[in-house]
Amino acid sequence: MISISGIFSAPIKSFALIPHDEVYVGYKGITSDRRFYVVDSDGKLLTQRHCSRLALIKCGFLESENELSISFPDGALVNAEPVLGRKVGTKLWGRRFNGHIVDGDWNHAISEFCGFNVKLVKAEFEGDCYDEYPLSILAEESVQSIETMDLQNIDIRRFRPSIVMNGLDPFEENDWIGSSVCIGNDLVVQIEGKDPRCSIISNNPNSGSQDVDMINRLKSATSDIYLGIYGLVVKPGRISLGDQIMINV
Repeated sequence: MISISGIFSAPIKSFALIPHDEVYVGYKGITSDRRFYVVDSDGKLLTQRHCSRLALIKCGFLESENELSISFPDGALVNAEPVLGRKVGTKLWGRRFNGHIVDGDWNHAISEFCGFNVKLVKAEFEGDCYDEYPLSILAEESVQSIETMDLQNIDIRRFRPSIVMNGLDPFEENDWIGSSVCIGNDLVVQIEGKDPRCSIISNNPNSGSQDVDMINRLKSATSDIYLGIYGLVVKPGRISLGDQIMINV
């Protein structure tokens, strides 16, 4: 049986993943996922490719209460209602979208942690900050298949999945492209393609530093840089750990 073994989101793009037991998945993905992002002093999108330490900052966002919290490894916490300031445009993978600078203590705290000036931004529309699609889905067995004697128990958070599955053969999820899958009682997802990987997968989510050339490890195991699959939401629904996943042929 194929089932859900992990559910993750990150209200601020490239910050630490938050594990969930249960979430609602709408047409734009998991509620509040990637609603915010950070830009550098030139207004360019900042991710773990440019600052791997972002992986150590934890965050939470209650959309219904409009309450954002950010916590740092030293225990420092910024928790308040995000106040939106001036409008800015941002570029992500060749496309442009708009957001608003979030005024307040957030910017000083994140800048101090990163060691250079950054600004926190809230995307104007939900779903603007996804790389390509709202859901990244990955099988545990596919990750385990690239483990070696000197690289064991790979932390699946390196690959920043939305949904983690088990009960498959390695890379079996690649065969789902072009099909739809039912996840839990309600959610239906159309599988659009394989998930291309970048240098972020070399970042250790526990240390915030690069500790292995995971791209080359992936290439050695698969002959390419893809791992996992992308999905579009056809029918929204609530999902929980342990929910069954069924393929619609």
